[in-house]
Amino acid sequence: NINDIYETHIELHAMLQKIGEQKTERRIISKPFKAYKDRFAMYAQYLLGLEDADAEIEQVRNTNSKAKQLLQDGRQQVEFNFELNELLKLPMQHLLRYPLTVKRLAEKSTESHCDYRDLMEVLADLEDLNKYINETKKDISSTINPIRNLQELIRKSPSVHIESDKLDTYGCILMDEMLTEWKNGES
Repeated sequence: NINDIYETHIELHAMLQKIGEQKTERRIISKPFKAYKDRFAMYAQYLLGLEDADAEIEQVRNTNSKAKQLLQDGRQQVEFNFELNELLKLPMQHLLRYPLTVKRLAEKSTESHCDYRDLMEVLADLEDLNKYINETKKDISSTINPIRNLQELIRKSPSVHIESDKLDTYGCILMDEMLTEWKNGES
């Protein structure tokens, strides 16, 4: 879902830039964050795939010399010096910084400012989302990865025959339920 995240960032940035160009004390900065609140939930799903993407990049880099060269060439042709797997983590880092930005905006606003209440609401929502993402990270480490490891052991066992990816679907069902709960404001 990297394309969805990219589109969200572009649209959010455009809305924030448009508001930033307004030369008035009555800017409503909370509006874009409120408009994209539900779309921010997709980051949890994105997070689930980061570890697999990282492993896939390493496998390709280690087993395919042409792909390794292509990754190196691409890294040298851009103005920044990051590995592809580092670049894939940037969207998560952006999202985790949003509460800090909104908190600073709220601190610089007075309680009488027309956007103060909404900024505080957005801040609470973003902090909840960050907690949710951090819990998702813990769940990946403590639940999903052990299930994947167990599945791999079962697959490698010569005496057991299972259909591929059957155990993986249980985690997807769990994640879908968690995302639905977060969107609905449940804990």
